[in-house]
Formats: sequence, C-alpha cells, structure tokens
Amino acid sequence: MSNFYKKLSNAGVIISDLIENIGGDNTEVIDRIFHIFLEDDNMVKLRKCIENKQYKDAFKYSHTLKGVLASLALQDLYEKCQIVVEKLRNNNYENIEMDFKEFDDEYEKTREKILEALND
Repeated sequence: MSNFYKKLSNAGVIISDLIENIGGDNTEVIDRIFHIFLEDDNMVKLRKCIENKQYKDAFKYSHTLKGVLASLALQDLYEKCQIVVEKLRNNNYENIEMDFKEFDDEYEKTREKILEALND
C-alpha cells in the first residue's frame, strides 16, 4: 500500500471500497476527488442550518453529505452522519445538536487527515 493510501486509510477511508467506487486504482483521480470534497460547502451550510434550527434544510445538506461520504468510503464518518440524517428525516430533534456536534468533530478530524494525505 502506498504512503498516500496509508494516510487516507488513517483518515478513515476504506481504500478497497474507494477503488471500487471510482472504478479503478487511479491515485490522480482519487487526489482530485478529495480536493473537491475539501472545497465542498455542504458542511458549512449544514452547520448554519443546525445552529438556526432550520431542520428541513439541514436534512437536505446532511443527506447530500451522507452520499458523498459513502462514495468516498469514509464509513465511520458516514455512520455518524447517518444518525443525524435519520433524526432529521423523522423530525426527531431531541439531542440533535449533540449528535451533530459528534459528527462535526469527527468530520473536522477527518478533513485534517485528508489534507495531510493530499499535501504529502
């Protein structure tokens, strides 16, 4: 396994799933995809919606993020996002801020590790 893949794996990426999702072992494509992920603004929008208790819009952004995380094979982060998505889908806002914070904290840690992998 290359150093690039090791660092992505340390960020929580399941490399075999990622390669399958993108249709092949192409580090240039993977690098480009993760750069796009880092520039994506769905998390910024989701944070604002949660802060402002705009839960209908929050559902839209969280659901989009869930799909992105699945495609990027970020399984642990996907599962934390799934909790938020399901609560929002079911209009169950009890402890939503706490669940979102747990997801957000993990998202930021993952983002930093991905940045490290891309900058090497």
